[in-house]
Amino acid sequence: MRDKAFAGCDDNRCASDATSVPSARMASAVKTRSGVAVSTRTPSASVHDRAMLIVELSSRRITSSTRRSVALAMLVGAPQGKHFAAGRLQAMAADIRALAQRVELQHQWHHTIDMLRGIDAAIDHPGRPGIYGMGEAHETMERFKAAFDTPSAVSLRDIPALWSLPDGGGAYLLRRYAVGLRARLPFVGGQKARARYVSRETDLTRLCYRFASQVVVQLDDGRRLSHEVSLPAGFAGDPDRVSVAAAKLTREVAEVSNATHARELLAVLAAAASTASGIATLAAARGA
Repeated sequence: MRDKAFAGCDDNRCASDATSVPSARMASAVKTRSGVAVSTRTPSASVHDRAMLIVELSSRRITSSTRRSVALAMLVGAPQGKHFAAGRLQAMAADIRALAQRVELQHQWHHTIDMLRGIDAAIDHPGRPGIYGMGEAHETMERFKAAFDTPSAVSLRDIPALWSLPDGGGAYLLRRYAVGLRARLPFVGGQKARARYVSRETDLTRLCYRFASQVVVQLDDGRRLSHEVSLPAGFAGDPDRVSVAAAKLTREVAEVSNATHARELLAVLAAAASTASGIATLAAARGA
């Protein structure tokens, strides 16, 4: 397939989280249009016929899957496993496609810089080849552009926005690029010196995965609802990530089985993670 129908990757997850808050506000209110009261949570494209959603993202990997993910979150709130059950998603497909057409995606550089700084807190040489190296990131974005017609990693038209970033954000990005470009030049020590010019993980407890998104919903009665999520729930950097993961596992297992099975599975995982052999087993399972 040329594109995914929906996305569970970092930037789209945060966009969905941000969208679910205005969606919930709209669900608790009744809006009047042309003298007819309608619930704005009703999954009907007619309810949203003039509403616009503006989504500001940290990533430039902007694809139609992001629009569909936001549209789904607007209709049902934060998407859960049950929303992807056989037949349920298909029943909403027409409404999702219609609402996705009114989702406008905008990249914001200040979100990108915050994301990079959160990653760089856990690596030793930001920008060098290796962990989120600028050379690799640039090449990845060019592949996305070729496949999905997304923006380039950076262009001359971005310079004014980068220059005006607060807290030296533009200079931070340029330094990262300079460090990455250095890897393409000759090294006095030859291949051995080049091989040492890399970035590695240091203290992963300092990692903060800030794939931020801000969603602004412009309603047809003139109101604007907005919400920003700077860090997706459960991601690295979230102090509640363990409880978020446990709650998600419990909810999803209970949905397809039962609550007792969910608690038993959680207890097994907790016991395994508390022992050295258990940690090794879980690590091996993740790498499989």
